[in-house]
Amino acid sequence: MIQVFRNSPVDVLAGGELTFTGTKFRKGSTAVLNNGGIDLNCDGVYMITANFSFTATAAGDVMVTMQVDGMLSAADVAVATAAAGDTVNVKVVSLIPVRKCGCSPADIGYIVSVAGTLVDADAVVTKLC
Repeated sequence: MIQVFRNSPVDVLAGGELTFTGTKFRKGSTAVLNNGGIDLNCDGVYMITANFSFTATAAGDVMVTMQVDGMLSAADVAVATAAAGDTVNVKVVSLIPVRKCGCSPADIGYIVSVAGTLVDADAVVTKLC
């Protein structure tokens, strides 16, 4: 189990990664913070709840998509509509099966569809089985 966060704003380009900068809580080593993303180190099923506060540069939909090992997951997407300069909250809840058989960890990240500022972020990862 791990809880990660970002509490310092950062500008992000459209298609850019939303990164975490710190660990609030961690138990065990099944999930770790690595280069702004989350590594899942053991086989199993994980529940990830990620929350992002994002200020959009232009009006429109702010879409946040999870990526697993660099591949976007069409099933793990959340959208909020923002006016230019508005801050919206976007929450992505996912169940992720990991079957790595001792290979490299599954790398989890989040991509945003529009340019703006990531105000803050947090995520909780729990291994279910």
